[in-house]
Amino acid sequence: MSDSKTLRIWTFLSVVAVGSTILALAATGRPAGAFVGCSTNADCGCTAANDDCSPPEPGFCNTTSHTCVCDTGAGFGGVFCCPGPGNGCSDHGSCQAGGTCSCFGGFTGVDCSQPPAPSETPTETPTETPTETPTDTPTDTPTETPTETPTVTPTETPTQTPTATQTPTAEAVTDHYQCYEAQTKKGTSFTKRTVTLADVFRTVTTNAEHPVSLCNPVNKNGGGIDDPTAHLECYKLTDKPFTTRDVGIQNQFGTLTLTVKNPATLCVPSEKNGVSSSLAINHFECYTAGVKSGTPAFQKRTVTLIDQFGSSTAKVAGPKQFCNPVDKNGEGIPNPSNRLVCYELTDARPAAASRDVQTDNQFGTETLTVGKQRLLCVPSVVN
Repeated sequence: MSDSKTLRIWTFLSVVAVGSTILALAATGRPAGAFVGCSTNADCGCTAANDDCSPPEPGFCNTTSHTCVCDTGAGFGGVFCCPGPGNGCSDHGSCQAGGTCSCFGGFTGVDCSQPPAPSETPTETPTETPTETPTDTPTDTPTETPTETPTVTPTETPTQTPTATQTPTAEAVTDHYQCYEAQTKKGTSFTKRTVTLADVFRTVTTNAEHPVSLCNPVNKNGGGIDDPTAHLECYKLTDKPFTTRDVGIQNQFGTLTLTVKNPATLCVPSEKNGVSSSLAINHFECYTAGVKSGTPAFQKRTVTLIDQFGSSTAKVAGPKQFCNPVDKNGEGIPNPSNRLVCYELTDARPAAASRDVQTDNQFGTETLTVGKQRLLCVPSVVN
């Protein structure tokens, strides 16, 4: 073949290629973006009669290669030309057929560009929490440590079923909690409340005397946190008598048999430092507890804990409390199967620094002085 004939063939092929490109650009009215593979025209959301991949015209369909050509310059991408940079949906969601985004991890918006609300924003406007009116009338002037007014005589009525429960909801969470010693800030006071409590052990009317601990949701050994906004503020209970009993429990630390003794605290779902929460967690009635004599002992271990006060390592000693979900004043129980076993924390490094925090719950708004780490409460089930 002569050189002149070869040159004419190459020239013809080049003209055909350029012409095809011009026709494609003319058909779409926009520069072609990155090609994204599709298995069929239907997957692309387009047909030969309609060159849109998916409304509102984020690209066009190549009906020969069965691929979507997304208009990346206009901010569309993904297999189905979804809104948002990257691979569509701002890389915070999955690009679905029809050009819509399914967002991940709390992100919102048509392109999944709106991040989830921060877990702890001290400047956030507090959400007003209904204040429960005290049912007793203190005869003394409230001080930092209120003097008990013996106006309530606890009457225990053994029962095996709470008098009022609710069907468990998907919103109920089962976080771990790290509990710190706490008390009302100097110069402030708490007026004790009379409450009626019903759990699987008993129904009783008693007093929530004063706050003794604040519990933060905690990330244990990288396990994550379901709801960083929901805290527990725990109030001292002093009523007696109580019938000691043995309970078999199981959790991430293994299986134990506990001897459950006297009532210790009522733990109330609470907001902290003005950060609003749905508070879709249980109230808990916690009892002093220890490993039953003659049964296998708890094996100490070291854990890494991260919460809103910081990161630390600590040794987990034996169990100190067993906590039942409890119906307070007939309000029901969001998650009746969720119990907590609280273990003593020792050798925390670094030890928590003292700080003042504001809490809001059904008892009102308080300012607490919070001290050192004391307990790690672990979601548990009864054997």
